[in-house]
Amino acid sequence: MGVGIAAAMSTGAGVAYADDGAGSDSSASSSSSSGDTSAKSTTSTKASLGAEPDKKSSTSDAGDGVDSPGSAKSDSDEADSDETAEAESELSEEISDRAEQAEELASERTEEAAADLEKERPGKADSDRAERGDEIGGGNDTITSVPEVDPSTTEAAPIVSIDSPSPSASSTKVSVDTSRAERTAQTSSDAKQIAHTAAVAAPAPTTFGSMLQAMLLNFQRQFFNKLPTANPVQSSGQASNGSVTGTVGATDADGDPLEVTLSQRPKGGEVVVHADGSYVYTPTAALLASGGTDTFTVLVRETNASSHTHGLSGLLNNLLRVLGGGKATPSGTISQVVTVTIKKAVGQGSPDQGIPEPGPITENPNGYDSGLSEPFKVPDKSTGRTHNILDYGATSNMAGDNDAAAIQRAINAAQAGDSVYMPDGVYHIKSTIVAKAGVSLIGQSQQGTVLASAFSSMEYMFSNPYAVIYVAPSTNNLTISSFTITQASGKVFNAGVTVGSESGGPVSRIAIKDLFIERHRRFGIQLENANNVLVDGNVIKNASALDGGGSGYGVLISGDNSYNNWIKNNTVGPTIRHGILIQQAHHNLVEHNTVTGAVSGAIDLHGEDEYSNEIRYNTVSDCVRNGTTVSPNGAGIEIGEYSGVIGTDEMHDNSGANNWIHHNVVYNCSCGIAITNNSNYAIIEDNVLYNNLDAGIQAVHAPLNNLTIRRNSIYNNGSGILLNDVVNALVEDNIIRDNRYYGIWTNAGVTQYLITGNTLLRNAIDILLGSENGQVRTST
Repeated sequence: MGVGIAAAMSTGAGVAYADDGAGSDSSASSSSSSGDTSAKSTTSTKASLGAEPDKKSSTSDAGDGVDSPGSAKSDSDEADSDETAEAESELSEEISDRAEQAEELASERTEEAAADLEKERPGKADSDRAERGDEIGGGNDTITSVPEVDPSTTEAAPIVSIDSPSPSASSTKVSVDTSRAERTAQTSSDAKQIAHTAAVAAPAPTTFGSMLQAMLLNFQRQFFNKLPTANPVQSSGQASNGSVTGTVGATDADGDPLEVTLSQRPKGGEVVVHADGSYVYTPTAALLASGGTDTFTVLVRETNASSHTHGLSGLLNNLLRVLGGGKATPSGTISQVVTVTIKKAVGQGSPDQGIPEPGPITENPNGYDSGLSEPFKVPDKSTGRTHNILDYGATSNMAGDNDAAAIQRAINAAQAGDSVYMPDGVYHIKSTIVAKAGVSLIGQSQQGTVLASAFSSMEYMFSNPYAVIYVAPSTNNLTISSFTITQASGKVFNAGVTVGSESGGPVSRIAIKDLFIERHRRFGIQLENANNVLVDGNVIKNASALDGGGSGYGVLISGDNSYNNWIKNNTVGPTIRHGILIQQAHHNLVEHNTVTGAVSGAIDLHGEDEYSNEIRYNTVSDCVRNGTTVSPNGAGIEIGEYSGVIGTDEMHDNSGANNWIHHNVVYNCSCGIAITNNSNYAIIEDNVLYNNLDAGIQAVHAPLNNLTIRRNSIYNNGSGILLNDVVNALVEDNIIRDNRYYGIWTNAGVTQYLITGNTLLRNAIDILLGSENGQVRTST
């Protein structure tokens, strides 16, 4: 390693390092003035070690200018022994003097080295030593180890030999062995110089150890690299829509850069996983209602994995990837299952789960005039006599009988507080069953007790309201639960259960629970002029008709005097037109329902001035029939409506004010949430809208005002938010990402808007506004 690199490693400076071949030159060129002095000392020392001298110094160095043994000759072959002895004596004295000088010089160098060592401290930068010129490896010759030399064992005098007379020589040749004396002085000087160099470079063993350790660590990282690890941690706290945050906890022991990606989506919600391993998970309405856990899987990948190998297993994995066409998990990648825990939601603005007892409702925390407006009133529990329909002539599985007559006799015989019980079996219904105030109708089980309609043409023509069960006006305080309504033969029935009518007195305190309804032509459950009706836990699907106004609805709430009704925990669809529809009514609560396969507004505020309704914690999906949407307004949730004729753009009416749509999940529809006509003062918050054909949220078909769109997660749609002709729109704190066309788009009729605090990522165009009459703030 060159000096330049060593200095840079020691100081940790963010510089471009010289390569090894240039290290010495780089260090020498950057020496300080104090280093120059040391350099001179080093040069002088090198001269004494045998560096090529100039002419002035050649006479002052031991052995210089003296031929090696066997080649030196006297100036005269005729010199006598006295001259030889005198020469030997003079030479011996000179060599001795030179040896003493070399010893004194070595002593001085040792003292200087000790003084320099005292000044130095452990950990001082290698670059400082390089500047003094004493750095090991600073010259062309690099000392990699320092031998221990005891100067006391060296000989100070040269060996002088006198050649014996040659038989053919008439005079004696004198040969002085100056090489040993030269080596002796050289060895003494070398010992002192080595001691000096070793003293100055005392920290070198630590540096060398660090270099060796770095080399071994680099080898380990290169060929035995460790895989990343993950330790998922969910953060404390849970948002009002049930969303939680956390981190995958990805780390790498070798410090390799990591990237985290989602490999398997959760089943009970949606998750956004960021590259750094942080995530945001939002549960479905169903999971939030029940509470529980969900899982998703991520991949943690080393982004530089191609530059190293993860031991023998890594080599084997790479081989499998080659043989398998890249199908195996890439080397440097691990798979981690992340588990999230969702706490059961506590109702807001409504009673607790289940059939609530009478009492005050929780005040709406957001202050909106929406949802239930007064304490919900439930029917009384049956405490009287139980009437078994078999005792009144019902015959199970007898297609020729009209079991509706036997059931009606049991109802008529009961008193308020009694119940009519229907054991499991198939009962054929050829006429409408009319409920009685205070008398409940209870089946043994939802799937086992079956009311199978078999209306004749004449019965169908003259019966009113063409329902299997009818709760007439002014009939109150009863429960209908736990059986199936379907069609066996004859004419289809219009409705499974109809409660109230447009005329007559209101109907109140009715519970319709745990029914399975199919094959109806118009309504599964119909509420007219009703209040405090609970529709809970029913399954409604497979309507017999979907076209034309009023066909194929799941649950209908209708009428100016319909209010304070609670629709929850129902499963509606597939093969349905509108899953849940509200028209004219106000202050109703629709929550925790699942609607699938509705073809025209799964949850629909139908555009007849309905107002102050609350739609929350519902899941809507797959608003299609035979793989295609069949209505231009086939949205998951609609505020305002088009015409009731499928396939036309003729407008219906507008909805009223203060309809609050929040914490719903909508996917695979034409549009997630659509606001139509003059549906003013709508509030759309905290929804998750994805994979919808046209947009997550769309306002169309007429000017409207005071629209609030806040804290929604909108992704993988045609566009995120599309607004037409809206005055005073607030678009705030939404996450809008990965939409194919626009994140936020407005036409020229959208004015006086405020778009603020939104996160827009990877949309084809994040924001395109048709008017400058508004403000955009802090959108990213």
